[in-house]
Parts: sequence; C-alpha cells; structure tokens
Amino acid sequence: EIIRGGSTITQQVTKNIVLSPERSFSRKIKEAILAYRIEKNLSKQEILYLYLNHIYLGDGSYGVDAASRDYFGKPVHEINVAEAALLAGLPKRPEYYNPRKNLNRAMERQKTVLSILKDTGSLDEKQYEDAMNLEVIIIPKRNFNDVIAPYFVEFIRKHIEDMLGTQEFLNGGYKIFTTLNTSLNLKAQMAVRNGILELERRRGRGEVIKHINSNEYNTYLKSVDEGKLEPNNVTQALVIKIEKLQDSNIYRAYLKAGPNNIILKYIKSNDIKNYDTDNTSSETRLINYPPLNDPELDVLYRDLKPGDIINIKILRFDESNNIYLSKLYYEPAAQAALFSMDINGFVRAMVGGYDFDQSQFNRAIQAKRQPGSSFKPILYSSALDKGYTATTIVYDVPVVMKEWTPDNYDESYLGPIILKKALAKSRNLASVRLILNIGPRYVAQYAKRFGFESELNPYPSLALGGSETTLMEMVKAFNVFANGGRYIKPKFIYRMYDREGKIIEDNTEGLYFTKEDAEEANRNVKRNNIIKNIAKDLGRYDDVNNSDNYLVEKKLTSKFYTEELSQYDAPDKFLNLLRKSTDVPFVNNDMGKQAISPETAYIMNYMLQGVVNEGTATRAKFLNDKAPLGCSFHRFQSQTGNRCLGRKR
Repeated sequence: EIIRGGSTITQQVTKNIVLSPERSFSRKIKEAILAYRIEKNLSKQEILYLYLNHIYLGDGSYGVDAASRDYFGKPVHEINVAEAALLAGLPKRPEYYNPRKNLNRAMERQKTVLSILKDTGSLDEKQYEDAMNLEVIIIPKRNFNDVIAPYFVEFIRKHIEDMLGTQEFLNGGYKIFTTLNTSLNLKAQMAVRNGILELERRRGRGEVIKHINSNEYNTYLKSVDEGKLEPNNVTQALVIKIEKLQDSNIYRAYLKAGPNNIILKYIKSNDIKNYDTDNTSSETRLINYPPLNDPELDVLYRDLKPGDIINIKILRFDESNNIYLSKLYYEPAAQAALFSMDINGFVRAMVGGYDFDQSQFNRAIQAKRQPGSSFKPILYSSALDKGYTATTIVYDVPVVMKEWTPDNYDESYLGPIILKKALAKSRNLASVRLILNIGPRYVAQYAKRFGFESELNPYPSLALGGSETTLMEMVKAFNVFANGGRYIKPKFIYRMYDREGKIIEDNTEGLYFTKEDAEEANRNVKRNNIIKNIAKDLGRYDDVNNSDNYLVEKKLTSKFYTEELSQYDAPDKFLNLLRKSTDVPFVNNDMGKQAISPETAYIMNYMLQGVVNEGTATRAKFLNDKAPLGCSFHRFQSQTGNRCLGRKR
C-alpha cells in the first residue's frame, strides 16, 4: 500500500524540488531513480544544503533561514546552539512541535536533539550544559499580510483552498502574486477606521470610555481590583502620562489597571498617512512601515491624554521591566467596508471591516445591504436605453402608493427638472416616478447586465436601492460605466505558481504596458474615436477608413510597446517584473462583455460627473484636478454614504 514517510533525505529532496508530492507507485519509482542520480552527482553536504533550504518547518516557513527569521527574528547564521537544536527538531512533525503553538513540546524535542548531539560527540559536556541553560525566545509573529490586508489575504486563502483542496493547500509551497496595491490598502484601512471612529464619536461612542481629573486617580484605581493580567485579556486602564520618544513619531502612554503597570506604544495616524510618498521601493516601505517594523507598536486615530480611561488588550508581560505591553482595544457599534478595482478588473484594495481580529466577516463581499441611492445610476442607465435623454423632463413631486409615501432627503420638491439634475441632486421622488414609467421588472432584468447576482425585487422601491446587494456587486456595476459599457469580473490574482514553478493560474494575458505607453495608447484610441464620430456626423458611415474624404490624422494607432511575459515564467523573474513598477498595467485576459452601449456609458459618465460638479457630491470636486470623478451620493439624516467612480487615463 501507499503510505507516508520512509524516504531518505535524498528522496525528500527529489520529491520537494523535482517531483510533485503526490503519493503513487509511479512517482515513488521516479523518486528512487532520480535520488540515485543525485547521489552520484552531488556530495552529501550539497544534498543536505538543498534539503535544509526547502524543508517545511512549521508556521508557513520553508527552509531553515526562513524559519530562523520567523521564530527568532534573525538569519540562521546568527542563531546559537540551543536555537539550532530547536529548528533541528521540527522536521519530524513541524506543526506538532511548532514553538508558537506549544513551546513546552518544542523545548522537550529540543532537549532530545541536544542529547543526541552530545551522544554523537558533536557537543562536549560543557557545550551541552551551556546549550541546555540558554533561554530560547520566540518573537511575536510578524505577519505582514495580517497587518497590510487581512481581509484580502483571507479571501485569497479560501480561494486557493477551495481550488486545490484542503490537504494540498496545507502542503503549501505555492507562490501567489496578487493584484493588491499595498500602499492603497493601508490607506483604505485608515480611511475605513477613521470613518467609523468619526461616526462613533458623533454618537458618543469614542475610544475613550470617560475622562477623569488627576484628583480622582487614586479613587478610581482603588475601585478597580485587577489581579494578574494575561496575554489577550481585555481590560480597562487609566492613562497616567504621555511622552514622545526622542527623534521619532512614536508615543508612549503609561497606563494603570489596578496595581498593574502598562505601556501602550503608538504612532498617530496623521504621522503615517503619507508614509508611502518616499521614492523607496514598495518592499522597503512596507518593511519600514511603523506597525510592521514593531509588532507591539499600535496606530491610534486620536490623541490620548492623562485621565482618559480606555480599553486595552494585553500583549505580553515584560519581566525585566515589570510591565505589561498592550494595544488599544475598541469594538465599534457601526461597521464599514471598502472595495476598489481598476477598469481592467484588477482589485487594488479591499477592507472588510474595522478590525479583522475582532470580526473575520468580510463586509466588502459577504454582507448584503441596501445600496440606497447609489443604485440610481442603474435605473437612469435603463431609462437612457428606453429612449430618455439627459435633458428629458421628469417630475420631482409627491408620490403616494397605498401605505408607501417616499420623500426626498430634504423634504422639498423641485417640480419638473431634467434627468441629469434629478440624478445630480439625488431626487427620490423623481426616481420613483421614473421607475414607474419604465417598469420595475424591466429595471430588475436590466440590472443583471451589470453582474448583480443578488435577487433584485421588481418593486418601485428598487429605484431607491431597496433590494440588498453586496459592495463588490456595486463596484462591478459602476465599473461598467467607467469601462465604456463593458462588464468585467474582478480579478484578485495576477499569477499563481506551484512548488515546481509551474503556472497554475494566470490573469496577465501575456502582455503588459508601461504606464507611459498605456496613457499614450488611451489618448490615441480616444482621438481615433472622435475622428470616426465626426466622419459619421458628416454622413460618411460606409467604409469611413477608405473614403477619400475621410478625416485623416497620422499616427492614430499607438505602438503599444508590449513585452512577452514568457520570459517571466519563473516566480523570481515575475517578481522582478512587478518590482519595475508599483502598478504594472497588465492586460486582463477577460476583457468582459458589452453590458450596455458605449453611448449609454458615456452619457452616464457625464451625468455622474454632474453629481460632483453641481450636485450632492460637491465636497469631492477638488479631486477633479487629479482625474475626472463621477459619484452617486445618498444622504439620510446626518449620515452621508457615497459611491464614487474614479476615471483615470
């Protein structure tokens, strides 16, 4: 029968580097043949070198150097004998002996390894005793992915596991290059958190539970009888003192929870919001990004001051200083999400909520909510295809339907207005009358062209976003307007390689453009379309390109400097390509389908820009300096929710 284990180190090198990890008789025979050839051509030292650089050592680490950096925070050539023995004990059962999951079990295994080293003469008695007495410190997990984009990473993890199967996924070894823009996603997380906290503060639910003056400190601390705190415990603490560390933007807050001394290290969000503006590489920026550089450094979105009482989460106890290290803990009552993709369908940022540690529910793709007035552009687009124009008169006057009496957000009526103004001013009553005229069932069916998978009820309330959808569905729909009427599915992965370096998922089409070439190509295509439209207006519909009277301009077609990606088949070479630019404009291999006509998309873009220029989104007008912007805003009481369509290049 086919069983696990029983391989020599050479056979394991063959399996991990040359062959696949499948279990079959044919693979076992190939493994034996290749192992024999490797033994004949490589020394034992060279084979061991290959083995140690590819073996799995738990915690997602392959190779001893990766494991050393993960567990000890230093390269393998800097570790001591005690640490080396711990690593040497892991290959037998990497996750079982994982020191982060069970340190006692890992240390027992380490002692066994040290005993073997002494018995075989690799360590003398003194070296053995010294190694046994050395303290091994496992550093806090530094998972960049969890800090930069936890919701995105979890989505990718689930996608890969569903595609490969759980067992193959756990075996690992895959290299995945995603479409995420790390700088944008970090800003997106800040925007979501700031937005939630601002809303919470307006409703009297800020991070600070309450504030007391210095005369009340002792009374408060006596009333809080806190015993010994444990890691991951959440407790209330009083801010005693704030100090800024010299020559840095890092602050240290001294806290008290009963008799316990606590430190909260943090950096203000204002100090890092423009962090990615250096000319350094993306990788360098991320490594030096404050929360990543120090796992115990927090990001606070407000100023703390002595006398504030806050909730904190204990990280660990620092015995040398007799103090606890902590992070701010806050559970908001409100939530938010953000989803961003470019016109090619590549997802650039995704934030599913306030804090992934508190809730893994991804509100960007899982939560179904009523989209409100952001659904109106779908309705107005359907009206254009029914023969309406941007200047068609609609009526913003009261509507009463049995027990349903919709109203405008400002409870006023504008009477007869043009369609463009009805959208710009987000007039509910004009929109309800519009859907009654063209038919709710028609609008619900029309919306399917935009990729809606959620059920849209064919009722008049659909005009006001009364049917639940996901945020991702709304972004996909708005992308149709930005993309000349074409519907494109979101793409989260550029390329995925297996352990042998074979491409198993590719969304790069085999071509990419430099940023300058993409911009030139876009300008030329637009210029070409303008000339064709002028020719048509002059009555030259047939064979306009060959007509003697056709308006001709030289160099209408872009050279489209392209480069075959075949030379980037290997993962390391593909990574080098990505490092050439922070935003390589790949061509999506799924260019989508024509959902609505280009003419309808053009008119809708014009109308959506009116929302910014003269409607309910004038606060965003300054962004037109960066790129033409179209929005659909909706207001309800004191809240303003918005869905914006950014059109660049």
